[in-house]
Amino acid sequence: MESIHTPVIWTESAFAFAYNPLDLELLELRTTLMVEPLLTVLWVKHLQPCCSKGGLVIDVGAQYGWYTLLARAMGCKTMSFEPVSAFRDVLNLGLQLNEGFRGNASVYPNVIFDAPGNYTVLAPVSGPARTSSGSVTATATTATHERTLLGMAATLGPNGMRAIFNVSKLVPGTIFQGETAEAIAIDTVVRDDAPNVCMLKVDVAGAEPNVLRSARRTLSFRVVDAMQLRVVPKRGHVQECANLRMIRDALLLGFDLYGVPANSGCKEDEYCDPKHWQQSGTLSTLLMSSRNVRYGRGIRKRQALQRARRAAQFAQRVLDKLSRMRGFDPHGVFALRDYGYVPNELLPDYDEIGCHPAEFDDDELVPTMDGFYS
Repeated sequence: MESIHTPVIWTESAFAFAYNPLDLELLELRTTLMVEPLLTVLWVKHLQPCCSKGGLVIDVGAQYGWYTLLARAMGCKTMSFEPVSAFRDVLNLGLQLNEGFRGNASVYPNVIFDAPGNYTVLAPVSGPARTSSGSVTATATTATHERTLLGMAATLGPNGMRAIFNVSKLVPGTIFQGETAEAIAIDTVVRDDAPNVCMLKVDVAGAEPNVLRSARRTLSFRVVDAMQLRVVPKRGHVQECANLRMIRDALLLGFDLYGVPANSGCKEDEYCDPKHWQQSGTLSTLLMSSRNVRYGRGIRKRQALQRARRAAQFAQRVLDKLSRMRGFDPHGVFALRDYGYVPNELLPDYDEIGCHPAEFDDDELVPTMDGFYS
């Protein structure tokens, strides 16, 4: 386990972040001193005013807790959901390393889903099974163990299994461990007296549409300033249909959608300087404005179905734009709520509008996971 201290320029005070150095995705962290630099800058620029008033950040798929700690450093209260115990232990360590962070920070061992039940979550492990020499050691170190994509956890199912299978192809020999987590909905944990939501961040390997469905009441009636969504690339008709519905509902709920270019890493000295990211953290790629849906020609409040169909058409345009964007980061769909939108009515269920997925498609069949996890 290692930890770094972030640059003071990002927030009022630097914070310590604990992480696993065997994670391939965090190789450049010692140089950049931040995770996903461009998104980090966007968080600071757009969330600081809300956090300074004691707002709430909901972090679904918190992993090691980078965004949870960033939100606490800015003064926000946090609700973090991480079902993988190894990630959750690191997140709690990060909260303990920073004085005053533990208070007003709630950490839940649950998955967020729109259907109740117990779900199996798979996550890569960096234990004895990952030794480069084939020997078994009690402690995983960079000298004895190979790095892998430790952050790619997913629930069992067509989308989750595909995510895990992709990791096994990228890093052959990766072993996965499963554990069970109970599903809860955001609407059941966000109380009526909770503060305004500064950010709803969702990064759950393809289940993002299910998370937003579990937050239908929260998004319909509460002030939610921004969302950070991960739109998973094409994995067949079922995933595409779920993505379209998620984008459709976001537009109907008054969110303007922006695409964030990929964080291409630290390649030059100037590029590695945090000041570079501070100056470049702007939202320039507008994918779609919610005003196209709410204030379009002939659209009135009583014409709800017509408005939903219009939203579905614009959602398809958004997905088409994302598929054509070079360097698009699937983590980086930033949604900012239009100040002209007033949340005051429950968003209806428009499942019949936009697409009609089959139960499973042939292109979503995934090779058996036998031998990939223990």
